[in-house]
Amino acid sequence: MKRLCAIVQPVVDMLLTCEHSFLEEGGLVPGSYATHSKEDQEELIRRCGDAGVFLSVGGTATNSVACAQQLGVACSLVGLAGDDTYGGIFKEQAKFLGIETPLPLVPNSRTGTCVSLVTPDGERTMRTALGVASLFSSQHVPESVIAAHDWVLLEGYFLTGSDENFAALRKTIEVARRSGVKIAFAASANFVIDKKREVIVRDILPAVDMVFTNEGEAMKLSSASSAEDARARLARICSGIVVTRGNRGAIGSWNSELWECPAFEPAGRVVDTTGAGDIFAGAFLAGLLHDLPPHVAARGASRLATLAIEKRGARLPETALEIWKREVEVS
Repeated sequence: MKRLCAIVQPVVDMLLTCEHSFLEEGGLVPGSYATHSKEDQEELIRRCGDAGVFLSVGGTATNSVACAQQLGVACSLVGLAGDDTYGGIFKEQAKFLGIETPLPLVPNSRTGTCVSLVTPDGERTMRTALGVASLFSSQHVPESVIAAHDWVLLEGYFLTGSDENFAALRKTIEVARRSGVKIAFAASANFVIDKKREVIVRDILPAVDMVFTNEGEAMKLSSASSAEDARARLARICSGIVVTRGNRGAIGSWNSELWECPAFEPAGRVVDTTGAGDIFAGAFLAGLLHDLPPHVAARGASRLATLAIEKRGARLPETALEIWKREVEVS
């Protein structure tokens, strides 16, 4: 069986629904991401009222790996979570999904949490307290675990989480290269690129096999004025490019083969859009691991990304595998 490993900042998402007026009153930019203290998170939840908190294990690469696992890929998550209530949730949900978590919970430490404020248009505004995840360093990188996989997926958040996280990302790239493991890099967010664009373009992209971005991230990285131009410029640096474009589908290239796929029309109301790109990345890598041509893998990924935005959280329904199989078989 093909295997995918992800180096992650384990966080438990705390999803709350709110109106745009709540964001405006709190001076929060819709769709933005920032780090908060645990106390600030609790105050945000209190001010949001009694809308109810929906808990889900989250994070860019975690969402991608959970999708790939559903599509028949053996997956592992490597990151630091605390021996607390949320760490227990992280371990239990990973176990339920069949995902291996080789690192033990850290005693007397707090697991990362992310308050995600979801507005009626399905957009998330996120405030994260990383907790013990920020302490993940090069000494925590399990070389034998990485070497046992076909691909390793890295989060751009590791560039900005802490100096320890950045060192761990570099160490993982070294280990994967030495072991013949392919490397995928998820840009993660605009603020990561704003802070670390030079490092990403100079050091990260030439060292990895695949980069996942949305349209805005791709244009920031490449200083391009369109997704198509961004793809062309990034392809000079990295052999694998995926640029998601929301309701206009996705474009990319893999080993010099250009591909484009449309977006699918949601069957119902758009509920939560944020995890769609993560689902696309996980399904696309799963398609490649199942030896599908890239344009077919992209079509299957696009179908599941649309499925994801019709519900809260980034977990897919149990029918996802059947839906994916039908889509890639007819492509």
